[in-house]
Amino acid sequence: MTKLPAALMREVKAEFKAQRESYISGHIEAHLSDVFSISDFYPVILTKLQTAILDGYTVADFDRQPFYNAGEPAIRIVLNRKQGEIEADRATLTAEAEAQLMASLTAQAEEYYAQAVAEEERRQRAEAAAQAAAAAEAQTFASRLRVALSDSAK
Repeated sequence: MTKLPAALMREVKAEFKAQRESYISGHIEAHLSDVFSISDFYPVILTKLQTAILDGYTVADFDRQPFYNAGEPAIRIVLNRKQGEIEADRATLTAEAEAQLMASLTAQAEEYYAQAVAEEERRQRAEAAAQAAAAAEAQTFASRLRVALSDSAK
């Protein structure tokens, strides 16, 4: 990770503040669900349902097959998640989204900074090469003038 200049970090933080709310809400909306479903065979699903109800979950929806086909789940039950679980997941997802957004913005700033530094180094190398070429030309020109002056003096 490159150490970014303070001005660049201020811009990253300003952009983070500008994008934070929309990025976090989109991330939470994509990953947070207030329901979950269970599906299995009859004896197993009834045991899972009983356990879920005893744990404080409520049934939101259910769907069962009209005809039981061996090897396929017989019933699917959608349960509402507990509010505490939802809030814990929301807090976790918020922290995760903030970290992802900051990492993304910092990576973009580092990439831009690396390009700017590389461009400045290329410009300095080109300038140094031009100065060296001019100095070499000046020496050559100066030596030609000295020879011409010494020839004319003879």
